[in-house]
Amino acid sequence: MPMSKTASTPATDQQPHERRRLERKPTLLRAVIVEANAQNARNCVILDINAGGAQVSASITYPNGTEVYLIDIGNQIAHHAKLVWSKADRSGLCFVESHRIGMGLPLHLSFVWKLLLEAKLQDIERNIGSGISAGSAFMNAGLSRVDLDLMAQRAAGDAGFEEALLRARRLLTVDSQ
Repeated sequence: MPMSKTASTPATDQQPHERRRLERKPTLLRAVIVEANAQNARNCVILDINAGGAQVSASITYPNGTEVYLIDIGNQIAHHAKLVWSKADRSGLCFVESHRIGMGLPLHLSFVWKLLLEAKLQDIERNIGSGISAGSAFMNAGLSRVDLDLMAQRAAGDAGFEEALLRARRLLTVDSQ
């Protein structure tokens, strides 16, 4: 049952995990964290997650209350979140809303497509560098020509996004020759 706005808040001396209403599932998911204004994107790892939030490990820290997007690369979900605590290289996020990254993604979140593509391209290029064919690397990353075509519809005017799409198409073209 959700807490009412008039209910007392948990004591501030409690550890963050002791204030959660839902238990988090331990994970090691590759992700990207970016400020809500689409600035300062960084790779990170989701250490634990539930429907209401996550703990991440990242090389950047934000002040409490900062609004961010946490992009779960493998599951292709963008979580709009607020930072609720941070210590050293770890931060706790409370999800405001979540969006599956697909054609239903709101237009103002098109930058999420770009960040997803850039993250997947890092994986693809690393795999190709280790001797895996481009076709297999794309399949392992869950990225296809159809996905690139869908992403291109969101890239209009974003030079960085268009460059990432061009890199991806070149890698696929080399593999098919």
